[in-house]
Parts: sequence; C-alpha cells; structure tokens
Amino acid sequence: ALHRARTGGDADEALVRAEADAVRAAEQAPSASTWFVLGAVRELAARRALRRGDDAEPAFLRAEEALAKAVEANPRYADAWHMRGRARAGRADARTLRGEDGDALRAEAEA
Repeated sequence: ALHRARTGGDADEALVRAEADAVRAAEQAPSASTWFVLGAVRELAARRALRRGDDAEPAFLRAEEALAKAVEANPRYADAWHMRGRARAGRADARTLRGEDGDALRAEAEA
C-alpha cells in the first residue's frame, strides 16, 4: 500500500485488500502477529483518512481494537503496544481536528 501511494497507484484499494487478507488471517489463525498485522493495516488506513480530512476516529478505534487483541495474546509484544499507542494518539488527533478535546486520549497513549 505504501509503495502504491508513493508511485501514484491506488493505495486505498490496496489497503482494502490488505485489510481483507488480514481479517481472514486473524479469523483462521488468531495470534498476536495476525492481530498485529490487522491493527497495523487499519492504523495506516486511518492515517490516510485523517490526512484526507475524513473523520478517522472510527478507523483508529478499529485499529486499536485489533491491536488490543495482539497485546492480550502476547503482552510482551512491544510492537503491538507501540502501534496501539499510535492508534490512540490518532484518535486524539481526529478528535482535536473536529474541535473536541483529545488530551485525555493523548495522555493515555503516552502512558
């Protein structure tokens, strides 16, 4: 998806396909790594939505939910903790862009 975005391809379409693949993987073989990949794809899609000016909070929340499952499956999975914090910070950014207070979520993401 990143390659497509950098080379002028349709990154949104690639992200939709990547999410569908990640959902199937998480359903068929749930593990910390499959939930992490799903959360990471959703976080990337949410960041793209935020840059377009869309309300990205629901997308960040879906990413955070998948990443929480990764953390639950393996509490020592540092990348999952990191990405979950990015998703929380993204939700805070989305709230701030809507004119709402995102500080509580931002503080939670930094904790």
